[in-house]
Amino acid sequence: MFLSEILSLLAEEDLLKEYIQNGEWQYPAESFPEGEIKGLTYDSSQAAPQFAFFCKGRHFKPAYLEDAISRGATVYLSENIYETPNGVIGIIVTNIREAMSLISQAFFGYPQDALRVIGVTGTKGKTTTAYFIHSILQESTHNKTALLSSMDVILDGIHPHKAHLTTPESLDLFAMMKEAVDAGMTHLVMEVSSQAYKLERVYDLHFDVGIFLNISRDHISPVEHPTFDDYFYCKRQLMKNCDIAIINRDADHAPLIIDTAKNFAEDLLTFGKDDPKADYYYESLSPEHFAFHSAKDPYQISGEYQLSIPGDFNEENAAAAILAAVLVGAEPHAVSDGLLKTKVPGRMETYFDEKGTRYIVDYAHNYISIKRILEYAKIARPAGRTIMVVGSAGGKAESRRHDIAQAIAESGDIAIFTDEDSYFEPVEKILGEMKDQLVAQNPKITHFEIADRREAIQKAVAIAGPKDTVIIAGKGADPSFQLRGKEIPYETDAVVLKRLLGQMN
Repeated sequence: MFLSEILSLLAEEDLLKEYIQNGEWQYPAESFPEGEIKGLTYDSSQAAPQFAFFCKGRHFKPAYLEDAISRGATVYLSENIYETPNGVIGIIVTNIREAMSLISQAFFGYPQDALRVIGVTGTKGKTTTAYFIHSILQESTHNKTALLSSMDVILDGIHPHKAHLTTPESLDLFAMMKEAVDAGMTHLVMEVSSQAYKLERVYDLHFDVGIFLNISRDHISPVEHPTFDDYFYCKRQLMKNCDIAIINRDADHAPLIIDTAKNFAEDLLTFGKDDPKADYYYESLSPEHFAFHSAKDPYQISGEYQLSIPGDFNEENAAAAILAAVLVGAEPHAVSDGLLKTKVPGRMETYFDEKGTRYIVDYAHNYISIKRILEYAKIARPAGRTIMVVGSAGGKAESRRHDIAQAIAESGDIAIFTDEDSYFEPVEKILGEMKDQLVAQNPKITHFEIADRREAIQKAVAIAGPKDTVIIAGKGADPSFQLRGKEIPYETDAVVLKRLLGQMN
């Protein structure tokens, strides 16, 4: 990519303020400075000769730019002007994140144009829905479907890699798309977080299909969303950036979500539970078995479906997945096979001990997901207690501490508060806030504060009876802890549990 292309693109999108070359402030006119850009990065340690470096982030320091230049970067893009040696060109923009997304798309050859792209948003169920869709499309496309989820990244249709963000930064996102296209992928399923729109990670990206599952309070904190309105607004942006919107009529504030889609999307499909007013509706027949109905059934997908993942709430995710998959070309036979084959790491993993106690390992980590899994456990084993082992992340989504405790107060029996990923916050402070909220909501619930997660799981195993259900929530299959800026290896909740139950083989 040439420097002239970058400047021209930014000028066309009205993002360019000026560029600075050898101390002179200029704006593109009849000619552009020469030079080829061979790479892009926002990480100074990845800079190399003839790279363009993006100065972005809340905590950006001029030292990062100096490091990038020392490694050979010849261009920087920023909302601020920095002193640099002669020969380094500064491109000053009005919005660095929008600029990074636009330039990344162009640099990697607009790979999204070669893919059918499905985006999934919602407070709860994004990952499971994405895995359902991926599994169905894998059946239909013969393993030519890529996946970007909060758990795994799959770019060749087969081999998973650990994800670091629910939705990657725009530069990484379009690089991954290019890798997927080069690997022969024809479809991409991706989770779209509220931060993806808040931080312009998907700026100017249009989706073939956008799914809105549900909405409840989450990610409310000084470093994420200051209010629920801001969170919800960011979530709704997917409805403005897709050809076909799929919306759950049972979601809170569904009329507003539907109105947004009607104003921006080319087409709209709704689904719901036991709701004939929806384009398609589902009804539970038995655990992990549901029927899908439609008055007209234009896609010929009405029928009964079986899931391999426990939890009646997963029927909602499966219904959305069925619609999305057929809209991008999946055959009806692939739907049944794909749903039945779907496995999600760390989601509703179920174990039993020799007494008959049921254990569930799940990633549930906010009000709606904790509430749903507790209600499911009560329905599945009404004679037993629910014992919840859970924590909450430090430094972000502070509202979750209140919300998780509230869900347990409403639907749980015993709470064991423990470490999740405390980052730079004292874990005792987080657990104390959760305990205080639980006591305020329902002082009759038995509760413990055990910071060490392994000891907390051991406590749950020790106090559980034959008819009880122990839910170990929050980390799923995550193999590490985030603690004081370091990533500490962790054998995962499932491994800890199986060792305690003597089931390692």
